[in-house]
Amino acid sequence: MKHILSLPTAMLGHTLRAAMNLPAPLLSRLAGAPIVVAGRQLDIQAQLIVRLLRTMQRPYDGRSVAHIRREFEFFVAVSEPDQPQASRLREISIAGRHGPIPVTLVAPTQKGIGSHPCILYYHGGGFVIGSRRTAMAHCARLADATGAVVANVDYRLAPEHKFPVAVEDAYDALYGLQQRAVELGIDGTRLAVSGDSAGATLSAVVSHMARDAGLQGLRAQWLIYPLTLVGARTASRKHFASGFLLEQSTIDWFAAQYLPPDSARDPRASPLLSPSFVGLPLAIVSTAGFDPLCDEGEAYAHNLQAAGVPVIRYSYPSIHGFINMPAMHYARAALDEGAAALRSALEM
Repeated sequence: MKHILSLPTAMLGHTLRAAMNLPAPLLSRLAGAPIVVAGRQLDIQAQLIVRLLRTMQRPYDGRSVAHIRREFEFFVAVSEPDQPQASRLREISIAGRHGPIPVTLVAPTQKGIGSHPCILYYHGGGFVIGSRRTAMAHCARLADATGAVVANVDYRLAPEHKFPVAVEDAYDALYGLQQRAVELGIDGTRLAVSGDSAGATLSAVVSHMARDAGLQGLRAQWLIYPLTLVGARTASRKHFASGFLLEQSTIDWFAAQYLPPDSARDPRASPLLSPSFVGLPLAIVSTAGFDPLCDEGEAYAHNLQAAGVPVIRYSYPSIHGFINMPAMHYARAALDEGAAALRSALEM
């Protein structure tokens, strides 16, 4: 197994940041010949990242989960140093069935008077790594792009807390925030959920749970390259199994940490297998064309549309994780487009 976390973390973070700001002619020269797979051409910035990672990746078999988490946190801190000012943040705790759930409310820079819509954000990391800290900069950008308060949720991680604990934390955070909406200054009738990767999976599942529970006020779900089918054997899983940042071996490792035996077919783990998609909130589905998870994200959007759910679909010629690389032009485009769709859904 190979993964970004096995690299000298600070060097990698600084290298990627510098690479994204190179002049176009130098960027093209360093990126090399175009990468074309199944008729798709990879974006030049993502291509340079892929080329760097292919030469720098090292195995991390045998590393402890705790070590991997620390390295990931440090990598994000180095590669995304621009964090929101403390004055924009409010730390709260939401009661959940597994205990308190830490949440950071991130206010937009230009916060008006009165209650604000709220977007609950669930970070990525395969249900094993990541935290509020690794998503904080993105949540601040999302708050500014939408004008909404973003609730950055610290759900419990595997392997200490196996499935379905993360799912239940994610739903309990939504329910608890709505119950405390007046106290927290948010509009409980204008809510959305969002997340990237594992966080997108949680957003999809929470949308099903909210519908089934009759919870009102959830207007939209923004799913950023979600995993929707555990063990999927799609063309994108085959084409991009290695060499494009997220690798199939890493996906399998995350699943082994997260899922108890015989749970892969549970719709809360594999939302593509949900028995009904009718009545779900508007979905914004953003996929990356060079991501192993691309096809299952597209399949999920198709199922939503077939059930009559309003769906806005975006596909970018980039790699898994690009939304958290703000210097990439497609990261900026994805944020702008996703935020515009959320503003419309939340009537802002």
